[in-house]
Amino acid sequence: MRALLLERNKIVSRRLVRYLTCAGFEAKAIEDPKEAEVNLEGIDVFACDSFDGDLMVQALQSRPSMRGLLWTAEPMTPTLRHVVGHPQISNVFGRKSFEAAPRGWEVMMVARRLLRPQDGGA
Repeated sequence: MRALLLERNKIVSRRLVRYLTCAGFEAKAIEDPKEAEVNLEGIDVFACDSFDGDLMVQALQSRPSMRGLLWTAEPMTPTLRHVVGHPQISNVFGRKSFEAAPRGWEVMMVARRLLRPQDGGA
């Protein structure tokens, strides 16, 4: 499976790519939202901060088989507007700050479930 991550912080981006690669994804990271549309071809999972949630919703609407993952360092309420009505967004990860990546074990657990939905990721 292929994953595209939109993350402006290079350190966070590298960490998330590493998590997804270890889980079995072919992962690519971009920093600029303008690069997203060009890179979404053939992507199974699109992941980004909820700050870019509108972009994710647009991408998911035109690609019904793609899944979405969001993360946020803000309160959950603003993020819910992206999740409600878009069941393709399967998970929202919290993070301590915009300089911190979501917790590795959470990303790995979700990644495994996305790769092997038939057995719950076990």
